[in-house]
Amino acid sequence: MFDSVGRSPTTFWQSTSWKKYPKPLAVNITLSWNKTIELTDDIVITFESGRPDQMVLEKSLDYGRSWQPYQFYATDCLDAFTMEPKTVKDITQHTLLDIICTEEYSRGYVWKNDKSVRFEIRDRFALFAGPKLHNMASLYGQLDTTKNLRDFFTITDLRIRLLRPATGATLVDEYNLSRYYYAISDIKVHGSSLIVVGYSLYLPVMENQDYSSASACSQEAYTPSSPEMFPPHTAHATRGWQEADDPKHRNS
Repeated sequence: MFDSVGRSPTTFWQSTSWKKYPKPLAVNITLSWNKTIELTDDIVITFESGRPDQMVLEKSLDYGRSWQPYQFYATDCLDAFTMEPKTVKDITQHTLLDIICTEEYSRGYVWKNDKSVRFEIRDRFALFAGPKLHNMASLYGQLDTTKNLRDFFTITDLRIRLLRPATGATLVDEYNLSRYYYAISDIKVHGSSLIVVGYSLYLPVMENQDYSSASACSQEAYTPSSPEMFPPHTAHATRGWQEADDPKHRNS
């Protein structure tokens, strides 16, 4: 999902604020294609809020019946998930299928480029195709002969589990809980069966509006960014978001 080129101001989805603190502010965002997608580039999520202190990116290969983690994100991986922090640079050909926790995308941001959270597909491709991906034949050979590797880059559904909003370096201010929330303006997923999966998201933030229910998210609010992004016979993603503790709340 993203805005048309040049659109101003940027539109974005925003969750409810952390008004029930200390109960976790857990929200799931689910993308479903109803077909198999082979990823060809990085997954990039752009936040208009601070990037989450804790988040999990998950994938499904069976249309949402079961899920497995792609990557964990946290300001403190040991504390959040009892995992040693790593980056994609720590991954080798032999450990490419390992699920890691990274702290690289959970810091506060100053510059625009630091508003994004990324799952690095190209860096993983580079382990077989070389730093500039010049030897794609080597990568394709591995994908053709190694089912586990091919499955790693294949999805039918993608789920973003937002577990803890950005709180900064200080303790949570219990007298100003409205400052803690999630806001996403852009989700980009590139796959071999489509050009770009993208949606413009417009969810007006109105005073006293309850966004804990999917009824606050109208179908008209989600429209393809531009028709040319979706040539005939390409896949369109269905959109879904839900409060994690209430699976009934879902748009699709």
